[in-house]
Amino acid sequence: MFIRSKLRTSIVLAILIAVAPTAWAQDPSYDPPDRVARLSYQVGDVEFAPAGGDEWGLVDINRVLMAGDRLGNGDDARAELELGAAAVRLDRDSALSLVNLDDAVAQFELSAGTMDLRVRRLGRADTYEVDTPTLAFVAASAGNYRIDVGDDGSTRITVYSGAGTVYGDGGVSEELQAGYTYQFGDSQLQSADAYEIAPADAFDRFCAAREARYQRALARRYTAPDMIGVADLDGYGQWAQTAEYGAVWYPTDIPQGWAPYRAGHWIWVDPWGWTWVDNAAWGFAPFHYGRWAWIGGRWGWIPGPATARPVYAPALVAFVGGGNFSLSLNLGGGGPVGWFALGPRDVYQPPYRVTQNYFTNVNVTNVKVINTTIINNVYVNNYNNARPTTTINYANMKVAGAVTVVPRNVFTGARPVAAAAIAVKPEQLARVSAMPAIRIAPVASSLGVAAAARPPRPALHAFARPVVARTPPPPPAAPFKARAAAIAGQGGAPLAPIELRQVDQRHAVEQPAPRIRLAAPMRGAAAPASPPPAPVLRRGLPPPKPPVTGERALPPARPAAIDRPLPVPAEAADGAANAPQRRNPPWREGAPTPTRPMPARPATPMTPPARPEAAPEAASRRPSLPPPRVERPQREQAPLPAAQTTPAPPIRRAPVSAPAPQREQRPPVVAPPMASPRPASRPVAPVERAPAAVRPAVEREATAPRQPAAERRPAPPAQSHKDDGKHAASDAGDERR
Repeated sequence: MFIRSKLRTSIVLAILIAVAPTAWAQDPSYDPPDRVARLSYQVGDVEFAPAGGDEWGLVDINRVLMAGDRLGNGDDARAELELGAAAVRLDRDSALSLVNLDDAVAQFELSAGTMDLRVRRLGRADTYEVDTPTLAFVAASAGNYRIDVGDDGSTRITVYSGAGTVYGDGGVSEELQAGYTYQFGDSQLQSADAYEIAPADAFDRFCAAREARYQRALARRYTAPDMIGVADLDGYGQWAQTAEYGAVWYPTDIPQGWAPYRAGHWIWVDPWGWTWVDNAAWGFAPFHYGRWAWIGGRWGWIPGPATARPVYAPALVAFVGGGNFSLSLNLGGGGPVGWFALGPRDVYQPPYRVTQNYFTNVNVTNVKVINTTIINNVYVNNYNNARPTTTINYANMKVAGAVTVVPRNVFTGARPVAAAAIAVKPEQLARVSAMPAIRIAPVASSLGVAAAARPPRPALHAFARPVVARTPPPPPAAPFKARAAAIAGQGGAPLAPIELRQVDQRHAVEQPAPRIRLAAPMRGAAAPASPPPAPVLRRGLPPPKPPVTGERALPPARPAAIDRPLPVPAEAADGAANAPQRRNPPWREGAPTPTRPMPARPATPMTPPARPEAAPEAASRRPSLPPPRVERPQREQAPLPAAQTTPAPPIRRAPVSAPAPQREQRPPVVAPPMASPRPASRPVAPVERAPAAVRPAVEREATAPRQPAAERRPAPPAQSHKDDGKHAASDAGDERR
């Protein structure tokens, strides 16, 4: 009996061991996100703090950001993050944290300053959220949104196109529609005003120029939708059709003897591990998507299929090594590390653990001439069973000058590769073996954060502000030492996302108290220990007010010595080549706290129409009540005045006690109800408004709400949006030829 029991136990253990890899292979919690946030533009003093630490420093463009990373702009700085289907642009004196980023959720925390969010495409499961000290804004459709945060925590949101919802404390919310600026002074949305959109300022024109540059990019014709970095290829290379690979991009601005993955450096980014950061302004898409090939005596980049959403990879390379290789070079610095670019038919084997579905997608979305059966065989026979694949015949390994070799401390220390590259003879490469991945644990310098010109002493008072969030954030990132210890414990292999969360949760008790409070309790959450707050009675937003004449004041006030507009990027000149001299950001310790004025308001605010009070139980079900229908008096439609070249004079308002003659002749425009808008036509424009350059609308999928038919008016003459049209992209430019 004992023998039979022991035999059954052995059989069960054998079955569990055999089934374990299959069960893990089907768990999507091990897969990293398909997309990332890329630092695509910076000018001025842009400083960076990695997740899990407060060490501030400088980083280069093409840097990949993860959840927990922070950016701080000085008084002379601007920055841009690219997410494929969206773009985030920051003005001077701004503090931004990346709270969460995966395939469906992009959650940001704007503690101070000004942010422009451009959502080019919004799927059913996609969420773009911006959390501020006053409220949480969630985009409801593709569109263009500007968020300003004042020093007092008040939040101003301008909806140029699209629609969205703001959430405050106590479960209150308001729905915003295109064509208005909304300002909220408290987290319960009691102090709320609506304005017509003011004329464009310097930051608006900067954002318009960057977006127009993306829309007219020639490379979008040959690459997959949402591929990050394709707008930077124009001006640095040329496209050509080949019989074997289709469209191929050849870089032209390269030095003699150049090879892919040589002009840059390596950094460690969780959960992908070793990540390549290229020095070139165009050096993102060709090094994280597609494949490189040696064609006709020059290097060409093959972008992969143009019909599927691409999957990001940290570096599409294979490594070289082996005992003979180390002995033949006999280098200091911990031995040599070598690599080369993968070819069009090479299977990429991630250094991190992934499911078979991810393994297939990261390959088939980045290559054109590879058999899916080969990908599946490599996953089942080699990758999933951790078997070496030294017999792979890599095409680029045989190309002269394709292999780059550096000492190990250059690789792990995020040091420039080109200056430290070692010349390797062909006979030395003949004795080495190729490896799909390398296992080297990171060190502190692997994060790739360079020291600033002055020792940075950032004051975290801006980032320490409590903020309101709609989406529950993940646990705060653990310190790098804790993550590095866990990585070293498994031989230098990157931690999977689920493993990173476990490390973060174990160190959550050591982190400061959470600064993020949810706007509403989660569904199915346990009842709170204390009684919930009383429902907040909302009266809705008042009618919109005319825009403030002249340019919108930039949110912090700056000394007169540096009060100048920042440069708007040119068509072909991009990057930080002409960056102004770095200055101490005002959010650093010891710097004076700036005042951030919001737009000036009319002396006499408009009184919202009276409406009945809501019962407490009704308010708990629907915090925001729509205003009653206000019938407009019938009058003759006068022709709209011709567009003027100068802004109209400001509107002078009479005291409340005295009637305003202008308002008797022209009834006030009543704001649309705050209920959910119906996606149809554009909102009704005011009968008469001060001429102003407004923002260009370049989205193809953004929609605007419809007003009731009884309130429709003839559309005003077509005029430019937000800017004078200099940077706007034409409709034909949006369509790929």
